[in-house]
Amino acid sequence: MWLAADVGGTKTLIGVFAPGSARPEPRIVREYATLDFDSLHDLVTTFLDETGATGIRAAAFGVAGPVTGLVARMVNVPWVADAEPVGEELNCPVALLNDLEAMAHAVPVLEPDELATLQEGILMPTGNAALIAAGTGLGEALLHNIDGRFVPSASEGGHADFAARTS
Repeated sequence: MWLAADVGGTKTLIGVFAPGSARPEPRIVREYATLDFDSLHDLVTTFLDETGATGIRAAAFGVAGPVTGLVARMVNVPWVADAEPVGEELNCPVALLNDLEAMAHAVPVLEPDELATLQEGILMPTGNAALIAAGTGLGEALLHNIDGRFVPSASEGGHADFAARTS
């Protein structure tokens, strides 16, 4: 079983998933108010205690903020997300990614009925792509087309000013 969570500034979706043929299959999924917790470890422990989930072999967390290694200073949450204590407690490998970077990994496997065209464009098979998601903040990720495969890259572009200014 795999443990995965999307830790946002307002809410966290966390679940246990089994390997599937094309995608992981959800077994238990819960939603929590992120600010009800003091740490990522506290949030994960609460989920595991409430659900009785066991047999976790790996865990991944997408968090709203810039990530360095297994630590992220979240943008709209007053605590630092540290995945290392979670990995130690679960005794399994853990990964920490920017939330939009994590979401970008799903883009290449979306089915046609999961997509909506906002504006028709011109197909560019060698082009790059971008992902934008409005939530508590404005998340952005890049999808670089490298040899026909999209490779996600995190961006904190939602925290930039619009234009250069002079005094």
